[in-house]
Amino acid sequence: MENTIACTTLEEVGAALESGQFALYAWDRNPELEVIIKDRWKGTTRCIPFDGQFTDTLLPVIGPNCTRVIIARSF
Repeated sequence: MENTIACTTLEEVGAALESGQFALYAWDRNPELEVIIKDRWKGTTRCIPFDGQFTDTLLPVIGPNCTRVIIARSF
């Protein structure tokens, strides 16, 4: 978990991926987001964390269709 960065913008996701870290991001389940991340930073959604694995204070989830996801590059 220490190599996982909570990101609130796509730019923060990109910075985390560029530095070799995992990005925790609140995804609104829009498939276009995955295309953007793959094209710009060669990252993909890796998993959806279990409930309670990350607290709301680390990364709040806003909206009923929003979920936290881990984004990373494969090496």
